[in-house]
Amino acid sequence: MTEIKGIKVPDNDEIAEILANYRWIKVPKGKMSSKASMEQQLADLEQHHIEETTFLINKVREFAGIIGKLTEVIEYN
Repeated sequence: MTEIKGIKVPDNDEIAEILANYRWIKVPKGKMSSKASMEQQLADLEQHHIEETTFLINKVREFAGIIGKLTEVIEYN
């Protein structure tokens, strides 16, 4: 992160990583076990998707907040 007029924003490297790949999604891989029942595998997959979706929603909210703050700065200048 870097700061612009006191607002923390992603730096160019972080933005490039987000645009280029999925490594920035910091959610552990699902725990798939061939020994688990089909129902347990499905539950594990669903839990992984919930964690991933929650992470992504929070990241979108973070970026929306940054955009909102930057918009205020631009409007007042």
